[in-house]
Amino acid sequence: MLKSSSDAISNALNDIIPNLTIYVNNTPSDFERPSFSLNKVFHTKEDLTKYTYREQVNWQIVYFASELPSGEVDVFEQLEKEDALMEYFSSLHYLPVSDTDDLFEIVSIEGDRKDDEVAMQITLSYEYDKNTKETYDNMQEIQTKLSI
Repeated sequence: MLKSSSDAISNALNDIIPNLTIYVNNTPSDFERPSFSLNKVFHTKEDLTKYTYREQVNWQIVYFASELPSGEVDVFEQLEKEDALMEYFSSLHYLPVSDTDDLFEIVSIEGDRKDDEVAMQITLSYEYDKNTKETYDNMQEIQTKLSI
């Protein structure tokens, strides 16, 4: 789920702002601007029923805006991208899982601008069947006693 959910978010980010570098779980100190950083915050897995699981993963998305010639971050670009990210993800209820017909449910979205970055968190949920099969002992022999 972790790889497919990061791929789903990366694909969505590319839809919003194409051709930007997306760093996943490892942003170098000399990162380029503008770019995205995608970091896993938490991942849970729980039994729903005897036959199904639900997994949830929370990702932090950070947008690093361009810098002005003065070296300061372009605040207007930050505000524009924050709006674009929130509007895009808020308009969706699901993100597609790559190469399947499955969907991740978008459970929550939170966002804020702080200092020189726009940060938001998105929680995705996915339910799937366990690979369990009912096993039974084969019937061996039936003994019947009839009395009249």
